[in-house]
Formats: sequence, C-alpha cells, structure tokens
Amino acid sequence: MSFRIPIVIAALLLLTIQSVFAVPLDKRLAVLPFDGRMIEDEYAKTLSDLLRNELGSIADYQVIDRTNMETILKEQQIQLHDCTDSSCAVRFGEILNVRWIVVGTLSKFGKKYLFITRRVDVQTGQIVQTSQFRSDSMESLIDVIPNVAAELLGLKSPSEQS
Repeated sequence: MSFRIPIVIAALLLLTIQSVFAVPLDKRLAVLPFDGRMIEDEYAKTLSDLLRNELGSIADYQVIDRTNMETILKEQQIQLHDCTDSSCAVRFGEILNVRWIVVGTLSKFGKKYLFITRRVDVQTGQIVQTSQFRSDSMESLIDVIPNVAAELLGLKSPSEQS
C-alpha cells in the first residue's frame, strides 16, 4: 500500500511533463508580472493575470500558469521581481521552456494610463510584437485585454473581426 502513493505521484508527474512537451515550442509562452510605474504594482499584476488568461483561451497556445511559473523559478532560486527587460525575459523563458515571453508595464502619466506590452522571442532575444494602449481610466484598460492578446500573437483583434 505504501508503494502505491509514490507510483501514482510519479505517473501524474510523467503525464504533466508529457503534456507540456506535447505542445510545440513555438506555441508555448509565459507572461511575466507587469511592472507598475507611478501606480501600485497590484494593478499591473492584475492586468498581467487578465492577459495570461486571455492568451490561454486562444486555441493552439499553451500559457504557463503564474503559480507554476513561480514554483519553477523558485526551484531555480530566481525572483520574478523587476524583470521587464528582454535579457531577463530570455533567461526566464529558457528556464520555463517556452518560446515566447510577454513583458509589460502599466504607467500613469499625468491623468492618462499607459499599458505597454512586448512579446519577446526567447531564442533570439528580439521583441517581435508590441501593443500599446492609452486610457483616461484604469478600468477601461480591462476592456482592451482581448485586443492586446490578439496584437501580441499577430492575430486580428476582436474589434477588427466584427
């Protein structure tokens, strides 16, 4: 009876690993927590969570869950804090075994909010896609998340499809 638990755990771990590698590398991505500038980091992190969920809803792409990402990086003794540049994103992407890393910032500039995101190719370190939105309110930035996801993946935005 005591041998069954380790066997079950090993089997579940093997299935998890197989499912990760079943998705081609060019369809795997991670979204790092966004940086807040002149604004509370929690708002920026919330937008990164919303974008992660939106990207995960797009067929063909596998998005690394934030909790799993934090666990993997913690095992490697790496912190997620303050990683918004391409070189840091590339290092994280290699560890997470993804092809794409999304980084971004949420800033308040005067009375305007600015939401900037970039998709970085982990293999080359190049920024391959960007998205930028301005708004008078933070709440309206939530409404552009589907457009941001589409732009980052080079797809037609939902507003262009209607």
